[in-house]
Amino acid sequence: MLKLDEASDLVAKLSFRAALDTATGATYAKFGWRFEKLEPINVRDGIPWRQKLPLDGPDGHVKLEVRAKFALPEPDIEYSSTKDSEGSMIVGMGDIEVRVEELNLLMEY
Repeated sequence: MLKLDEASDLVAKLSFRAALDTATGATYAKFGWRFEKLEPINVRDGIPWRQKLPLDGPDGHVKLEVRAKFALPEPDIEYSSTKDSEGSMIVGMGDIEVRVEELNLLMEY
């Protein structure tokens, strides 16, 4: 990633891909960039997760790219005590939220 400005929270992600077909000698090159906002990880908003899952075996050409966020809930802590008994503490967690933001079908040959 390349930071654009010290005062800015924008970064540019640069990508370069090149390929050579050894049978025909054909070449392929792809260059691109994408601007993204640089943000700290916030567990309540979601921890980003990006994974490419092979659909036709580990050495296959077809993959499913998944971009998702896992959000953790705030814990609920409750303490109660009475005059005759010892205090008790109850800690509860809500559900973990999974938001799928993107599904991409990739065919790499």
